[in-house]
Amino acid sequence: MLLLTGATGYLGRALCAALRTRGLKARVAGRQAPSGWEHDWGFYDQDSPSMPTEALFRDVSCVIHCGGLAHRLASWADYERVNVQATRQLADAAGRMGVPHFLFISSLNTVPAAAHIADSDATLYPEPNDGYAASKWQSEIALKAICQRHEQALTIIRPALIYDKELTANLARLAHLMRWWPAALPAVGNRCLVSRPDLIELIVDRAAQSLPRTAPSTVLAVTDGQQYDAARISSALSAGRCWGMTPEWLCRWGGRALDWRGALEPGATWRALTQHYWIGAQPSISGWQPKWTLDSLCLAEPSL
Repeated sequence: MLLLTGATGYLGRALCAALRTRGLKARVAGRQAPSGWEHDWGFYDQDSPSMPTEALFRDVSCVIHCGGLAHRLASWADYERVNVQATRQLADAAGRMGVPHFLFISSLNTVPAAAHIADSDATLYPEPNDGYAASKWQSEIALKAICQRHEQALTIIRPALIYDKELTANLARLAHLMRWWPAALPAVGNRCLVSRPDLIELIVDRAAQSLPRTAPSTVLAVTDGQQYDAARISSALSAGRCWGMTPEWLCRWGGRALDWRGALEPGATWRALTQHYWIGAQPSISGWQPKWTLDSLCLAEPSL
């Protein structure tokens, strides 16, 4: 049986659907069962100092931990409590209960833009300045020690920014902007992305594998193999129907409007758009190849 946390989030909801479709036996852990989930469910509150109950791990072969705070909307203290401390607790409890495999959804933001490769051990990178990325970096380091202590296999998946037909966070705000101002953005910033369907395929495949408890820890950096700047992202989100180029000063103004709408710090949207992230080649992952790019998925039929 697989144990999934974060089942009500952007990635977790789609994972629930994939597990149902593939007929895999799974238990969802959270404050409440997700809407439409008619299978096994166990109470788990990441925001509570209480340890997870032993019953949560009964018959579990792999924990898929994708719960937590994301998208830079929390304080450093909140990230430390929910993303780091709760992750340590969960892994330690799973190890003590004999769960043989722990799969952690980290972030490609743990990797510096100048890094040569994106799947090195976290200790080889400096701690990120961003609270969210720092919490993932700290969790990776803690998990490696915990899983080694319990002789528990550890898989760390570092996805790039995730997209789908349903968008979230900055991509959703940008798509909203493109609906009433379908002009191309400047070619600023660069980053990698990965589609939610491709990422889910990888997660489910790795979680369903039977790994020996003594298997070495594995880090998988996951992208769609493309590099994106703001111009390409805006073109994809408008399905290629952009007219003209938006001046940078107007982009900054529009970003401030989105900041206000999303109750963000002034300038946050523009900084996210123009920031330089890691954009190296997608590391080879055995048995997995991305099928989608942002451009192709935005042009695909709505049923996808």
